[in-house]
Amino acid sequence: MRKYIIILILCLVLLPIKILAIDLYSNNAVLYNLDTDEILLDKNKDEQVSIASMTKIMTALVVLENIENLDDKVIIPAEAFDRLVEENAYQAGFKVGDIVTYRDLLYALMMVSGADAAQTLAIEIGKNIPNFVIMMNKKGKDIGLKNTSFANPIGLDDPNNYSTVNDVAKLLKYALDNKTFYQIFTATSYTTSNKALKFTNSMDSYKQYYNIDTSFIDGAKTGYTYDAGFCLASISFTDKEKLLLVTAKAPYEQKIPYHIYDAVNVYTYYTTNYIYKDVLNKDEVIKTIPVKGLANKKEVKIKVDEALYQYLPKDANIRYEYDGVDYINASYHKGDPLGHYTVYLDNRILYQAELKLDDKIIFYYNYIIGGLVGLVILFITLFIIRRHRHIFHSQNVK
Repeated sequence: MRKYIIILILCLVLLPIKILAIDLYSNNAVLYNLDTDEILLDKNKDEQVSIASMTKIMTALVVLENIENLDDKVIIPAEAFDRLVEENAYQAGFKVGDIVTYRDLLYALMMVSGADAAQTLAIEIGKNIPNFVIMMNKKGKDIGLKNTSFANPIGLDDPNNYSTVNDVAKLLKYALDNKTFYQIFTATSYTTSNKALKFTNSMDSYKQYYNIDTSFIDGAKTGYTYDAGFCLASISFTDKEKLLLVTAKAPYEQKIPYHIYDAVNVYTYYTTNYIYKDVLNKDEVIKTIPVKGLANKKEVKIKVDEALYQYLPKDANIRYEYDGVDYINASYHKGDPLGHYTVYLDNRILYQAELKLDDKIIFYYNYIIGGLVGLVILFITLFIIRRHRHIFHSQNVK
């Protein structure tokens, strides 16, 4: 029964599963299952690369955490357009002197990757762009981005503006917890408060011009520079799973959107071929160990304390192995190890438990032996007392 066994170690060693069936155009990629925080795909995820406009995810996050009212007014300054022409940076369409809101600028930043919006926000929040970059780097350290450095709020190529796809994924996961960021990131259209500009989801253009079905991409931040190639940070949420994909360094050949093709192929592969499976059920008996000898139990049942519900291939080869004692006898005591129970997906460990005896099993012959020993001691004691009395009596008779 359950009170006699405790599973002391429950460790999910979820190793990255590389998809060999999909050839990615992108040189770097990482795919997360957000429900389990499991890495499903890893292609050079920790290699430092230029990340282009995926930088603007941090720009938006810093802005959102440093303003109180999204509808406060902002005047577009002339400094917002510094370097934009020579760097060939895309602009959302704002003009010097336009009066807009922080909300307008954030939607322009994320939906159409407006560099004019990025620099306006940096100037307003940081008082100047260099100070805002300091804020960006501090936030990166605060959330544990160990391989990331920011040099500007736009994502322009710079030796000091780099990250990894895994750090960008961590950044995006953190940002998505901000409700306003999530609303902006998943928006399909937006019209500025002065009615001058209207933005639409960037994925719509790929559907229109390249006939790519991007309907299952629920939010995305694209990026491109010469060093970074095509980049994409995106999410796909269905009623079955929540996936987050970041890719970088897809080739820029004749402007073919290889980063979008990668996202479509990866999301399609997983939503088609993966499902959640009950690997172990709560209170399921995973091993019964017999008890040898006269005891209060004939067997001990090992049960699972928590259910193991995993996102796995539909045709996953799952096997279960127990490596431990074949029986329990009087030599076992409470806390003694009994063995290990392991669940494998092919050769990968999904679950491993170290099993220990949780309670004392009463072996009756211990009591019998104890009783016999007690009787022997009693008889010896009585014999000594009787003999002592006999000697004492003999001495008195003399």
